[in-house]
Parts: sequence; C-alpha cells; structure tokens
Amino acid sequence: MTLKEIWTLRRLEHQVFRQIVEEWEDDFGAELSLPLRDVSAHENRANGRFGAFVRRLPNALAPCDDGGRLPRRGEGDRSLAFLLWPPEHRSSYCVQPDVVPVVIDFWRKHFAPAERIFARSPAVFVTNREIQLAFADTSLGARVHYLPLSVSARHVRPVLAPRTVDLIQVGRQNSKLHRWALDYVGLRPGANYLYADTSGTWPRWTATDRGPLEVDNSRESYWALLRSSRVSLVSAPGIDGGETRTGGLNPVTPRFYESAAARCHLVGRFPRDGADFLANRVASACRHADSFEEFVEAVDRARHAPPPVAALDAFLSGHTSAEVARALRTALAAPSSALAA
Repeated sequence: MTLKEIWTLRRLEHQVFRQIVEEWEDDFGAELSLPLRDVSAHENRANGRFGAFVRRLPNALAPCDDGGRLPRRGEGDRSLAFLLWPPEHRSSYCVQPDVVPVVIDFWRKHFAPAERIFARSPAVFVTNREIQLAFADTSLGARVHYLPLSVSARHVRPVLAPRTVDLIQVGRQNSKLHRWALDYVGLRPGANYLYADTSGTWPRWTATDRGPLEVDNSRESYWALLRSSRVSLVSAPGIDGGETRTGGLNPVTPRFYESAAARCHLVGRFPRDGADFLANRVASACRHADSFEEFVEAVDRARHAPPPVAALDAFLSGHTSAEVARALRTALAAPSSALAA
C-alpha cells in the first residue's frame, strides 16, 4: 500500500488542540516525503447540504472534488489523514476507500458505528492499544492497527531556561491533581502552580502566585511555559470523572511525551495496568500518586532534584514523530497477511 499525500483540514479546524495535529502532519510529511493537501473545502461540503444529500443516495456515494470528480489514483495509492475523532457519517472525505485514517480520540461511544463508518477504509490506525484489542474479533479487526502518539523531535532538546514554575498542568485538567496542587502550594510556602482553564475555545492561564496570565496560545508560548516548569502533572483521560467522556478508555496522551521532551519531572494519575500505559512504559518515567500524601512526597522530591534525563530519553525512544512515521510506513508495506496480524 503506497501513500501519495497527507490530507489536512487546517483551513477548516482552528481549535488550539489542532496545533499538535498540524505538527504531526508536517513531521510525517517530511519523514515520508509526502506533500500536504488541504481538503477542508471537500470535508465542509461533505458535512453540509451536499453531504446530507449524498447520505440519502444508495451506497452513500463519496463526495466529489472541486471539479465534480473523485481523485484519480494509481492502483494501491492512498492518502493519510489525521482525524481528531471518528467522523459521524460515511460521506466524510476522510473515510473513503483511498484514505488511511489515523484516529486520535476514539471513545467508547464510537464503537457501535465504527464498523459502518470505516467499512471502506483500507486500514485504520488508532492511537490507543485498548481500541485495537477491542476490535480484534470484529469485521474491522484485520484492518485496525495501533500507532502510538508522539512528539516532534524538534522539541526534544536540553532546557537552558531557568525553572520558575514548580507545578504545571496543561491541556485537559484532572480535577484530583488540580485540587492536590492547590493544597500543595498552601502547604509549601513559596511553591507555585500554573494551570489552564480549557473550558472555552482558548485556554486561560492562571498562576497561583501571579493570578491570570496573558498568553498568546501559540505553540512557542506553550513550550516556553512547559520548559519553565519543574513538575508536569499528567493523567489518563478516562479516570477521576473522565469516565463519562471516554467510557473508561485511557490512551497515553501527548502531554506525557511533551512533558518528557521538556525535561520535566512527571507526576500523575493513570491506570498502571492499562494496555496503552503498559505498552508505552509510562511507569518508567512518571510517578503515580494514589493519595495526597504520595503526591506531596513525589513533588517534594522532584522540586529539589535535577530532571531524570536518562529515564525521560528511554521513555521517548520510539515516540518521536519521525520514528512513528517510519513504523507506519513499515506497517503499510507489509503483505496483507502480516498487516492483519
């Protein structure tokens, strides 16, 4: 199976969490020598009135391109597309017979329609080992493959800036870690905690010692904050109240890899027996806290110790975007029987 290009929706989707997807698209494109093609207009049409009309036709015909034609390809040629979550319908431009999707957020609610949505996909890559195992005995089983998340190698480098933040929690907020961090800074005079409220379109940052911060929400500012922090609080998305959203599924999120690349100490909460956390050796780099007492002990130790660079590098091995892109290429080059294994 040969890839010819990477499809992107960057003109259609502008959420802050799309920024890391665009990094993956750029890195995969560079490593695999694939051009990017923006299909935002096509996907917008598939989700609009045209798509609604198409979905009423027999066999749910695929949407057309701007010239009214489906792209003409050579035998076996495919496009790669990173999807934040599975599409709601089969007329999405990214679940057609000539597209290989990489699905990032795949939750329990997506299981039931998945066999219908991805019926024509030649292969589907999921970023949580739990999902691959769940589909093993279904009609999709032979076409569902695992691809771990990653961090761009451009971010893996020594940190020379001073560490002025003791605790940071970025992205989705774990309520238990947030409460423990606030209690910790009350327990340890001089300690500070930086966190983001992600309930709106853009994160709003607050520091316990400075109050609300003006941050431009660029990737550059994000990495500057992460590199200025000693301890990064990380967590699985399907615990401590997240079960409702994910259905109890727990992938290793990009924050684990980003925090390791920023040379932070990692303290967090995750299912130590979770399939994705075992597969990616998270416990080797992240201290798990079951109680506030364990949290205090872990943070006290981390605040006064240099970053465990050797452990962080070992954890990141195989998880730069270029390495994961090569793994995807190897999987797609395998014979059908090996690809289905």
